[in-house]
Amino acid sequence: MNLRQQKGRLMLFDEEVSYTIERKNVKNINFRFGTDSEIKISAPCYVKEDFIISVIMKNREALYKSLLSFKNKKHFSLDALQYVCSEEIYFFGRRARLMFDPSIKESCFSEGVVFIKESEGSKISKRKKALSEYLDTSIEKMLLKLSEEIYEGFFKERVPMPNIIFKAFKSRWGSCCKSKNLITYNRDLVFLPLEFSRYVVVHEFCHLIVFDHSKAFYAEVEKIMPDYKRIRNFAKEYSR
Repeated sequence: MNLRQQKGRLMLFDEEVSYTIERKNVKNINFRFGTDSEIKISAPCYVKEDFIISVIMKNREALYKSLLSFKNKKHFSLDALQYVCSEEIYFFGRRARLMFDPSIKESCFSEGVVFIKESEGSKISKRKKALSEYLDTSIEKMLLKLSEEIYEGFFKERVPMPNIIFKAFKSRWGSCCKSKNLITYNRDLVFLPLEFSRYVVVHEFCHLIVFDHSKAFYAEVEKIMPDYKRIRNFAKEYSR
């Protein structure tokens, strides 16, 4: 038996859920939900399973509410993909089918389908790489275009054009380092609506003017995007 990882099932009110406990070098017991609604638990090595379950049951009402909220979100993680044709992903906020096709000239999107060019007899690892490269290229092109439009329209006379890079952040959609004149965008924006990406671009460019999240900062955002409060809430509908 692997004592560093334990699996099981339990009832949260009227719903049976599975859980996985992973023993890590952490001080506290932490909970999160996986894409299959499984409770992922990280716990110190010395804490027994029975105690962890008792903590879950003590907080079952809050966990149950979190579970329902989690299920209502649009999950965009690619971890559960089998990389076969007709699977679905989110592409700029809309569900799209995947089609792996060695006969096309290049990967593209058309009429709700993401076509990915693959080599003959391609293995899953190659399909995964090809899809990832297409998604990265798509969001980078879009964010560079949006950044140029926002800069030319609202910031050209105020600040120099920043350098722009892309990363796979886990907990934020973008960042701005004013001292380095650098803006970084999260590649995962490819899964969310384009309107939300535009908000992120506006948000980060406004940090070149006002660094903190004060009233003055959001006043700058509102000048460009009057309904930013509605648009930024799109992120609450999505989850990895």
